[in-house]
Amino acid sequence: MIGADQIPDFAVRLPKARAALACVERVHQGQHRSVDGEPFIMHLIEVGTLLYQAGATEDVVAAGVLHDTLEKTDTSAYDIYARFGRHVGDIVCAVSHDPGIPGYARRKTALRNQVADAGEDALTVFAADKLSKVRELRLDDSSRLKLRSRKLRHYRLSLAMLQERLPDSPVVSALATQLSALQDGSALQDGARVRVVIADDAYLVREALEQILTHADGIDVARSCSDRDSLLRAIEEERPDVVLTDIRMPPTGSDEGIQVARQLRTTHPKVGVVVLSQFADPHYVLGLLEAGSGGRAYLLKERVSDPRELADAVKAVASGGSVVDSKVIEVLVQARRNDAASPLRELTPREHEVLAELAQGKSNGAIAESLVLTKRAVEKHINAIFMKLNLAAPDDVSPRVKATLAYLANNDGPSAA
Repeated sequence: MIGADQIPDFAVRLPKARAALACVERVHQGQHRSVDGEPFIMHLIEVGTLLYQAGATEDVVAAGVLHDTLEKTDTSAYDIYARFGRHVGDIVCAVSHDPGIPGYARRKTALRNQVADAGEDALTVFAADKLSKVRELRLDDSSRLKLRSRKLRHYRLSLAMLQERLPDSPVVSALATQLSALQDGSALQDGARVRVVIADDAYLVREALEQILTHADGIDVARSCSDRDSLLRAIEEERPDVVLTDIRMPPTGSDEGIQVARQLRTTHPKVGVVVLSQFADPHYVLGLLEAGSGGRAYLLKERVSDPRELADAVKAVASGGSVVDSKVIEVLVQARRNDAASPLRELTPREHEVLAELAQGKSNGAIAESLVLTKRAVEKHINAIFMKLNLAAPDDVSPRVKATLAYLANNDGPSAA
């Protein structure tokens, strides 16, 4: 029960809000907030107080107090309408998710869309709820990082929707400030986690990839898909940091993975893509990198046997890097060497080693460390390689990866499967 000193101002001044408080005190009895063990009703009181302080009407404050009743108790929508009227009932229903929708991300996506079309009062209640929950999340001890991560994503997307619908709302403004503080402070570790969507038409491969990445440090698997269309839906609904995909999937079984990677350059340019393939084919590699190699990786499926290498590639593309399987480079280099007229024959053994490292997307410093050279020596070798191959030598890693691979792939030799 709420003590006399805990009765909020809105309950004293607004009869309908007072009735709402009495209702939730009864139906939420025994429920507690997970972050601090306080009675759950304290969250509802804070939402009501935020709305009251923002100048909301009595119906809106009452709806704010009742907003979790349908989701967390046995109370029916009919009970809300019968006791508090149509306006309050409409708001409470609008801000309550549909429990019949499977999956957290899908359920919350549907809820955001529902609230966006429900009008200013429902949007204001939704904003106050998120503001209160973000404040609570800042109290969390970071013991449940995966839960925090998915909540943060939902809150960020909710804020974007609210800023578009209620640009002048003080509650939305406060939510933006609190969410920014959360991301800059205690949630920084969560923000560093990489969310991945997996796509492969082979069930066992999907299961293996999911097991590997689930146990990798700093990586969360958001969803697994079996074809191109379900992959595109998952990208829209989950907003992953990285897509890990096979090349050949339904509906055509040709190069769906490459097609999706190209499409994401335009629709979701910040999403990295790791392509897993059984083919060391230069045409697939160049198809993946034709619009730039930043945020792209091409690995052979045999790399699944090395969980660390796969996880490293996922993290690399998430941060804008690029990775090309060393065996693919070996195939390309050997094919060029077999060409009697190839300028690769002019390269020294050390320059061949540097070229292979270069095409994998490594920086000068990483090449130096790998080959036990100084950075100055690596720079000299790279300049010599590009001069002998008659290629431009851009400073950025991604353009020079693409230039090197394009040169190596420009032959008529057979590809390796």
